Amino acid sequence: LQADIVTAAMPDYSRAQSRNKGQQYTASTNGFIIGYDRYLGSKSWDSNVKVIINGQNVRVIADQTEYTINTWSYPVKKGSSYRFSNTPYITYVYYFVPTI
Repeated sequence: LQADIVTAAMPDYSRAQSRNKGQQYTASTNGFIIGYDRYLGSKSWDSNVKVIINGQNVRVIADQTEYTINTWSYPVKKGSSYRFSNTPYITYVYYFVPTI
């Protein structure tokens, strides 16, 4: 039984779905949003880098040092809305990965 619970919470990376910043999505299954972002310009972008799940910014810290690459992963429950903020001063890759 415990093994079934652990397996059900594991990401299925073979089914990763690319996502666009600034666009809101709704999770069709339980899963994770995973990604990375990298600073490219003016410090004015700091407060705009957000990971928003159900209307709440869940990113622990918004500002980083110059040219830092940040990787992150957040669990998302089926039916939850999520988005990565739309800011012009970063490069990023961002996916939704459903659980098994």
